[in-house]
Amino acid sequence: MKRPAIINSLEILLFLLLLAGAIILLKPVSDRLNRMLADGRDTLMSSVEDATGLHVSWSSLSPSIFRSIRLNDLVFTDATNNQAVVKISSVSVSYDFLSLFRGDIQGMFREVILENGYVSVDSVKNAAMI
Repeated sequence: MKRPAIINSLEILLFLLLLAGAIILLKPVSDRLNRMLADGRDTLMSSVEDATGLHVSWSSLSPSIFRSIRLNDLVFTDATNNQAVVKISSVSVSYDFLSLFRGDIQGMFREVILENGYVSVDSVKNAAMI
C-alpha cells in the first residue's frame, strides 16, 4: 500500500526542522568548546615558553583528538633570538583517553612518533636556553 504524498512531505519537513533546531542549539556549545580549547592551548604554550625559553608553533593540528593528536611542521624557536632549535615535519602522539580523564598522566601515552626532524643548538647563540 502506497503512503500519501502529504505524509512523506510532513515527515521530511519535520526531519528538516529537527535538524535545523539541533544545529542552532549546538552552535553555542561548539563555540564555547572551541574557546575553552584555545584558552587551554594558549595557557600551555605560555607555560612551556616560560619554563624553557622556547616558543612553540605548528602549521596544523589533526581533527581527531580522542585517540591521538597529530601536529604538522612543529617548530621550537629560541625566544631570545628567534632561531629555530627544533623542527619536526610530523609528530603523532597516541594516548588512552580514559587514562587522561583519570589523571594518569604517565600511563596515558601509548606512542610518540617523530617524522623528519632535526635539532640545531648553537652553544653561543642559544646560551640562554642551555
